[in-house]
Amino acid sequence: MVKYYDSNNDGCISYQEFINGLREELSERRTKITEKAFRLLDRSGEGVITASDICAIYDVAKNPDYLNSRLTKQQIL
Repeated sequence: MVKYYDSNNDGCISYQEFINGLREELSERRTKITEKAFRLLDRSGEGVITASDICAIYDVAKNPDYLNSRLTKQQIL
């Protein structure tokens, strides 16, 4: 996720990078939902999403590659 959204390669995802990574124009309703999702992922509240933010919230337990022992938790994260 960080590699996809992080257009300036600083290791973090800014809100603008997050929005730029979305595929289509957002309605006001979708913008509000997106802002909520960004705040959820931005665990530190610093206005950027870091790899550690994602690791803190993402549970690999249901990931198909983890369930089939193709990848470890660390590889998925």
